[in-house]
Amino acid sequence: MRLDLNKTYEACKWFVFVGLNKLADRHNRGQPALELRLSYPDQYAAKDPLIWVFCSTIGEVNACKPFLLEVQKQGRLVLITDRRCYEASYRRNFPNAVIAELSGRIDDGQTLLKALPPAKFIVCEIPASPVDAPCRLSYSVLRAARQAGAQCYLVNGWLYHYTPSCRMDQIEDRFFAGHYLNSFSFLTVQTETVRQHLLERGVDSARISVGGNMKFDSMADQSSQILDSRSVGVINELKAGGRRMVVAGCLTDTWEYELVANAFHQALKQDPALFLVMAPRHPEYPEQKVAISRILGALDLKYCYKSALAEGEGVAESAVLVLDTFGELKSFYGTASLCYVGLNHNVLEPLSFGKPVVVSPGWEETFPSYPVYQLTQELDLLEEAPSPEQLTTAMLREEADEAARTLIMAQLNRLSGAVDHSLEKVFA
Repeated sequence: MRLDLNKTYEACKWFVFVGLNKLADRHNRGQPALELRLSYPDQYAAKDPLIWVFCSTIGEVNACKPFLLEVQKQGRLVLITDRRCYEASYRRNFPNAVIAELSGRIDDGQTLLKALPPAKFIVCEIPASPVDAPCRLSYSVLRAARQAGAQCYLVNGWLYHYTPSCRMDQIEDRFFAGHYLNSFSFLTVQTETVRQHLLERGVDSARISVGGNMKFDSMADQSSQILDSRSVGVINELKAGGRRMVVAGCLTDTWEYELVANAFHQALKQDPALFLVMAPRHPEYPEQKVAISRILGALDLKYCYKSALAEGEGVAESAVLVLDTFGELKSFYGTASLCYVGLNHNVLEPLSFGKPVVVSPGWEETFPSYPVYQLTQELDLLEEAPSPEQLTTAMLREEADEAARTLIMAQLNRLSGAVDHSLEKVFA
């Protein structure tokens, strides 16, 4: 009886929430409405069992890729994202998956359910509550999966402790945070701190465990997959010309563009063979590219954008390549002599190649990258460079030798195991 009352209470709240969303849509009628967008692989059979997977960004896909490669052996993946710029990268990683780009509308869940009813639904890393992340998974999607009878799981879980960004998010969190968490048959999380917080929010202790961080399992994939002929040509040209490549990845904003560009400008005076690859975290935002162009232009550094390179066009006349494409950063990390990783982002990608890694201080404990940052810092695998002068010094060092690279990877490999832990829970 209590279960029936809970279901009735949830259904009543859902009825009210749908009505409030319709009122909000009327209020915002002048804004263009998005539709849920589906992209199917070339070979698609409707009889395949479908496994929904929410991976908001390339970061989550890369972090959970070893896990997802095993999951796809059990059925066809439906990769769900709340972003509209990652389809090509997702397709390269998982060519047989269906890709679903959410619209953010209340009917996303039902639209997806009608087109692709799931057998399982797996939420990768975040969000561990509906509105607690810079990405967003509407409760409507999780609710629809449950309506289909799908078993739902959260793996590699993490919490940002974000507050709801708008009134509707506040209502959704108040109405459904408990229902959201209790929709999962099991949750594996990265740390005991996350586990304790979710227990306080009502998760049954029998349905949650600490599995570690899947990013350490991705260390096993040390290959550098160069994705297109233009990238191959750029890298081969730099190698043939004896250029040493410094790669600065996941740069967050103007201050970090300035830090890296100024440091490189000084290093180039002492070593003209240096070449810089700058990868902004959000190249899809035009204002970020404008800022990069302004900063490089002020320093009189010749540069080109990867997206603007014609087939066969070289970079010999440039000092900087701005990597404004998606899914290629790891390829360039693998060929670098030094890697700088932007604040609060993934240091394991360059470390997986045994590369020396430099970061800025000030990492935030709420970010999912922080436990990895903290562990690698304790292992003395990171160098902090709070000023352009210190970063310049790091750029001018010779590349680490094979013995140093082997030691880096050996120190990190012992922290793997999260993938097997989550697979055991999802396919018990």
